Amino acid sequence: MEEIEYYIVVNGGVSKCKRSVTEEGVQFYKVSPKGKKYVVYEDDIHHPFIHNFIFKNKEDAQKSIINNTISPTFLKWKEDQTKPSLKIYLAGFHVFHPDSLIIRTRMINLCEKYGYRGLYPSDNETIDNLQKEKQATMIFYSNEGLIRECDIIVANLNPFRGNEPDSGTVFECGLGYGLGKKLYGYIDNGQSMKERLIVDVDKKTGLYKDGMFIEDFNLPLNLMLAIPMTIVVGSLEDCLKKLAEDNSMC
Repeated sequence: MEEIEYYIVVNGGVSKCKRSVTEEGVQFYKVSPKGKKYVVYEDDIHHPFIHNFIFKNKEDAQKSIINNTISPTFLKWKEDQTKPSLKIYLAGFHVFHPDSLIIRTRMINLCEKYGYRGLYPSDNETIDNLQKEKQATMIFYSNEGLIRECDIIVANLNPFRGNEPDSGTVFECGLGYGLGKKLYGYIDNGQSMKERLIVDVDKKTGLYKDGMFIEDFNLPLNLMLAIPMTIVVGSLEDCLKKLAEDNSMC
């Protein structure tokens, strides 16, 4: 008998899944293009409660998130493997690039090269059936779900549309810190903030061109990022190398 397809709200997003009965119990599962199986078990939570997260169509599943009728990050996939890889949330403004999907593949492959599983915010069901404001809500909870799922955040902290990192990326790092995740970031320029911005500082007053003082602690970024995070000067791969070295010493 062919298994029926459902839509499940899990990890902050909507995913297509199937239901089956195994020796371990009733499960809802999906299989990735690379053949990895991800499972949610009924027995992991109060049995009838799980059906609040299961829907027959994508639109009703989306409405449950948009209307806040359920907690979209309550359920989490379990990887059906004996030794799951540590998961990295790939934070950064690369999601705005016209070639985002190509970049996604390259970044995820780099993570696999160093023994990690990369999480990139485009793995759930498409949301182009929704209006812009509702799409934004879905993206927020999807990203939150991935951050909750990950073990480590690796963030592109290069300047974006100004002198500071992308504001969304900074928020994600803060959320990760609050959740106890390991935090790594990479930048192209390792100079201190004062060194980078000195050209626009008034020599008489010491004020930046906006009339404000520059944070001066010999750090390349605001201290609220530079202190809790391991900052690597270089590329994503340089950052992954540093992460792998640090983990080998643990």
